[in-house]
Amino acid sequence: MPTLVMGLATLMAVAASVLGGTLLVVSGAPFDDAFARQHGAHLSVQFDAGRAEAAQLSASAQAPGVTAASGPFRTATVAPHTDNDDTGWPMTVVGRADPGGSVDSVTLMDGRWATRPGEVVLSADSSLFPALGRRLTFPALPGDPVLKVVGVAR
Repeated sequence: MPTLVMGLATLMAVAASVLGGTLLVVSGAPFDDAFARQHGAHLSVQFDAGRAEAAQLSASAQAPGVTAASGPFRTATVAPHTDNDDTGWPMTVVGRADPGGSVDSVTLMDGRWATRPGEVVLSADSSLFPALGRRLTFPALPGDPVLKVVGVAR
């Protein structure tokens, strides 16, 4: 009888270990799949434009060990107001020519990609409700620019 109890206890311990290991491996798969599909960036770096030129930053794509690079993209942190006068939280705006690229692809969920000055694509996770057609004003910037939301992306 003690042999049977020890055998069953060992069998249950091994089964629980295998199940736990399988769950651990499978739980990371959805993130890994999405990361690969979006060509996710393993490293994102910000530079001071006063200290480094775009040509220098672009040259870093040829550095040893770099398999893919995108950018450099100009960024700015701004606080928009919406067309119904809601004040948004400060947000980082990134200028990029298109949603694709070898690194960090952006998936358009609604609308289209910005193609003209005065247009913007907002993140689906934006603090502002990213509704197509919404107008964002930036009173703290010179000329009080207005941008129209033409797309929502993730």
